[in-house]
Amino acid sequence: MASASRKRAGIAGPCKPGRAVTILQGRLTALPGTHHRDRAVHLARLGAAHAADQIPDAAAIAGLASLTETRRAGSTRPAPS
Repeated sequence: MASASRKRAGIAGPCKPGRAVTILQGRLTALPGTHHRDRAVHLARLGAAHAADQIPDAAAIAGLASLTETRRAGSTRPAPS
């Protein structure tokens, strides 16, 4: 059963952070550099996977890279009506 913190983060099923890191790194490599919003989401998830895998330095680097990509996107999604 998933822990409460994993449920809040929207993570279901068994935790395999090493596998997640491999998948997310592959997806990031395949994304064009101009897809800032998608890159930001994948980098944030990569940071979470590194944190779950007990690699805080890599988690921090991915998190900061996600913030940078978010700022590069330059726009926000419109608020729901």
